[in-house]
Amino acid sequence: SYLAPEQIKLEPIDLRTDVYGLGCALFHMATGVQPYTASTTNELLTKHLIYPIPDARVNNPSLTAAFANLLRSMLAKAPDKRPPSVADVLKEVRNIQVLMPTPAATS
Repeated sequence: SYLAPEQIKLEPIDLRTDVYGLGCALFHMATGVQPYTASTTNELLTKHLIYPIPDARVNNPSLTAAFANLLRSMLAKAPDKRPPSVADVLKEVRNIQVLMPTPAATS
Protein backbone atom coordinates (compact mmCIF):
# COMPACT_ATOMS: atom_id res chain seq x y z
CA SER A 1 0.00 0.00 0.00
CA TYR A 2 2.97 2.33 0.41
CA LEU A 3 5.02 1.48 -2.70
CA ALA A 4 6.46 4.44 -4.56
CA PRO A 5 5.79 4.68 -8.30
CA GLU A 6 9.44 4.04 -9.13
CA GLN A 7 9.33 0.79 -7.13
CA ILE A 8 6.25 -0.33 -9.02
CA LYS A 9 7.99 0.42 -12.34
CA LEU A 10 11.18 -1.35 -11.15
CA GLU A 11 13.18 1.83 -11.63
CA PRO A 12 16.15 2.89 -9.49
CA ILE A 13 15.29 3.93 -5.96
CA ASP A 14 16.88 6.41 -3.57
CA LEU A 15 16.10 8.38 -0.43
CA ARG A 16 13.07 9.96 -2.09
CA THR A 17 11.51 6.50 -2.34
CA ASP A 18 11.49 6.40 1.46
CA VAL A 19 9.95 9.88 1.48
CA TYR A 20 7.03 8.53 -0.57
CA GLY A 21 6.50 5.61 1.82
CA LEU A 22 6.66 7.92 4.83
CA GLY A 23 4.22 10.26 3.10
CA CYS A 24 1.77 7.38 2.74
CA ALA A 25 2.21 6.46 6.41
CA LEU A 26 1.78 10.06 7.61
CA PHE A 27 -1.26 10.50 5.38
CA HIS A 28 -2.77 7.34 6.91
CA MET A 29 -1.98 8.48 10.47
CA ALA A 30 -3.31 12.00 9.91
CA THR A 31 -6.53 10.98 8.17
CA GLY A 32 -7.34 7.44 9.24
CA VAL A 33 -7.34 6.29 5.61
CA GLN A 34 -4.61 5.31 3.18
CA PRO A 35 -3.97 7.71 0.31
CA TYR A 36 -5.07 5.05 -2.18
CA THR A 37 -7.29 2.04 -1.69
CA ALA A 38 -8.55 -0.53 -4.15
CA SER A 39 -10.17 -3.93 -4.32
CA THR A 40 -7.29 -5.49 -6.29
CA THR A 41 -3.52 -5.20 -6.17
CA ASN A 42 -3.33 -4.07 -9.80
CA GLU A 43 -5.88 -1.32 -9.20
CA LEU A 44 -3.97 -0.14 -6.12
CA LEU A 45 -0.65 -0.04 -7.98
CA THR A 46 -2.27 1.84 -10.85
CA LYS A 47 -3.57 4.46 -8.43
CA HIS A 48 -0.07 4.99 -7.03
CA LEU A 49 1.18 5.43 -10.60
CA ILE A 50 -1.41 7.72 -12.18
CA TYR A 51 -4.20 8.88 -9.87
CA PRO A 52 -4.13 12.46 -8.57
CA ILE A 53 -2.61 12.94 -5.16
CA PRO A 54 -5.46 13.16 -2.65
CA ASP A 55 -5.90 16.16 -0.37
CA ALA A 56 -5.59 14.96 3.23
CA ARG A 57 -7.91 17.75 4.39
CA VAL A 58 -10.85 16.00 2.72
CA ASN A 59 -10.61 13.30 5.40
CA ASN A 60 -9.31 15.55 8.19
CA PRO A 61 -10.32 19.19 7.81
CA SER A 62 -8.40 20.13 10.97
CA LEU A 63 -5.07 19.69 9.14
CA THR A 64 -3.35 22.89 8.11
CA ALA A 65 -2.80 23.71 4.46
CA ALA A 66 0.96 23.68 5.12
CA PHE A 67 0.89 20.09 6.39
CA ALA A 68 -1.45 18.95 3.62
CA ASN A 69 0.92 20.53 1.09
CA LEU A 70 3.88 18.75 2.66
CA LEU A 71 2.04 15.44 2.33
CA ARG A 72 1.26 16.24 -1.31
CA SER A 73 4.92 16.95 -2.02
CA MET A 74 5.94 13.69 -0.33
CA LEU A 75 3.46 11.78 -2.50
CA ALA A 76 4.60 13.33 -5.77
CA LYS A 77 4.68 10.76 -8.57
CA ALA A 78 8.09 11.91 -9.79
CA PRO A 79 10.91 11.48 -7.25
CA ASP A 80 12.49 14.80 -8.23
CA LYS A 81 9.31 16.59 -7.10
CA ARG A 82 9.58 15.16 -3.54
CA PRO A 83 11.69 16.41 -0.64
CA PRO A 84 15.21 14.96 -1.04
CA SER A 85 15.21 12.88 2.16
CA VAL A 86 13.32 12.01 5.32
CA ALA A 87 15.71 14.32 7.20
CA ASP A 88 14.50 17.20 5.02
CA VAL A 89 10.89 16.23 5.76
CA LEU A 90 11.60 16.27 9.50
CA LYS A 91 13.08 19.76 9.23
CA GLU A 92 9.89 20.93 7.50
CA VAL A 93 7.58 19.24 10.00
CA ARG A 94 9.37 20.97 12.87
CA ASN A 95 8.66 24.34 11.27
CA ILE A 96 4.99 23.98 10.40
CA GLN A 97 1.80 23.63 12.34
CA VAL A 98 0.09 20.29 11.65
CA LEU A 99 -3.38 21.02 13.05
CA MET A 100 -5.54 24.10 12.92
CA PRO A 101 -5.82 25.87 16.28
CA THR A 102 -8.78 24.74 18.34
CA PRO A 103 -11.18 27.61 19.04
CA ALA A 104 -11.17 28.66 22.67
CA ALA A 105 -14.10 27.35 24.63
CA THR A 106 -16.61 29.97 25.74
CA SER A 107 -18.45 29.70 29.02
